[in-house]
Amino acid sequence: AYCDPGDRAVWPVPTYSLFPVLARLFGVEEVEIPLDGDLGLPAALGTADGRLRFIVNPNAPTGVWTAPEALEELLDPAPGVVAIDEAYCDFAPASCIPLLERHPRWLVLRTFSKGYALAGLRVGYAVGHPELIADLLAVKDSYPVDRCAIAGAAAALADQEHHRRLVAGVRAERERLSRRLVAAGWRLTPSEANFVFARPPGGDAAGTLARLRERRILVRHFAGDHADRLRITVGSPEQNDRLLDALGI
Repeated sequence: AYCDPGDRAVWPVPTYSLFPVLARLFGVEEVEIPLDGDLGLPAALGTADGRLRFIVNPNAPTGVWTAPEALEELLDPAPGVVAIDEAYCDFAPASCIPLLERHPRWLVLRTFSKGYALAGLRVGYAVGHPELIADLLAVKDSYPVDRCAIAGAAAALADQEHHRRLVAGVRAERERLSRRLVAAGWRLTPSEANFVFARPPGGDAAGTLARLRERRILVRHFAGDHADRLRITVGSPEQNDRLLDALGI
């Protein structure tokens, strides 16, 4: 909707792994800008040339959240369309949606897969100015979301008390899991998502991954600059206890 073949799309790395896949599929040039030393968003993200830039906030896989006002300052000079993926924003302090009135080229993307625990329904939505939404509608699939998914999403929205309990439970377990890991010598990046990005003592993330797999516990390992870290999803108290037990914590 926003790029033609040969155009440039910009995003920080590491980030959601589907962005480069989609760029290659549509012949769009990838511009990847590494996160800064604290895994925050780099200043170059706001100035790099490109018709489209993707920002996941909170970031995946790091969990680092950038406050809307700081994001606004960073992206003020950015040309083109800014797509802010807020898949994990239910677990963070605030959304960028209130800023859209003064940013007609910003698009906020939300999903029911995380904070509403409806990943199997594959339903989400975009919030933006009418012109941006019209561009999406012009290229969307004729059958984008089925009726069962719509019914499930509507029911989830109607039960905000359940949603609040779910989010509060994840946040509480995130803090408990983080404390236990840090006390055992792990190094964590402050997370505002439903996972933590953690370096085991000694940095042997690949070995830790293998040992957890033997216990039928799945975590995510990333190659490259962050090969010494694992992304660990925050589960239920029982699941987190099982993880900690497998780690000998």
